[in-house]
Amino acid sequence: MIFITKDDPLGDGLPAYHIDRKVRETQKDFADGAHMIYVNSKIQGDTKLGRLMHDLHCKNSGEMYSEVLAERFRELKESKEGVRYMCSEMDKIYNEGISVGEQRGVEIGEMRAKKDAAQSLADMGLPAEQIAKAVKVSLLLAKQWISEETELEK
Repeated sequence: MIFITKDDPLGDGLPAYHIDRKVRETQKDFADGAHMIYVNSKIQGDTKLGRLMHDLHCKNSGEMYSEVLAERFRELKESKEGVRYMCSEMDKIYNEGISVGEQRGVEIGEMRAKKDAAQSLADMGLPAEQIAKAVKVSLLLAKQWISEETELEK
C-alpha cells in the first residue's frame, strides 16, 4: 500500500518511508508480503518522486513535469466532457456516502432501542437470558447493557 501524505508522517524529513511488518515479540520479519510506503508530498525536489509530488499539487496542467499526468489532467479538469464526468463521479461518491451514513445511523438507532429495551426489561426484574432472547442480542451483550444500567444507578 502506498499512502501519499500531506505532511511528513514520521517527522524525520524523508521523502518516503518503507514499512515492513515484524513480529513484536521476536522482532522477526512477518513475510506475508504486506509492505507500506508513506510518501511525504511536501518534498518536491528534483527527483522522479519529487517531481511527481509537485505534479500532484499542481492546479494547472501547464505547470506539470509529467506530460502523461498533464494530458489526463486536461482531459478531466479542463474539458467540458471531463468536468461533466468528474462531477458525475463525485455525485456517485457523495450519494454512496449518504447511503452508507444512513444505513449506519439506522444500525446505531436499532442498537440503542435494543439497549433501552434491555435495560427496561432488567428494571422489571427479567433475567438476562430472557432479555437477550427478547431483544435478539447475545447473552454477553445483554449482561453488559444491564451492568451499565446498574453502574449508572450507583
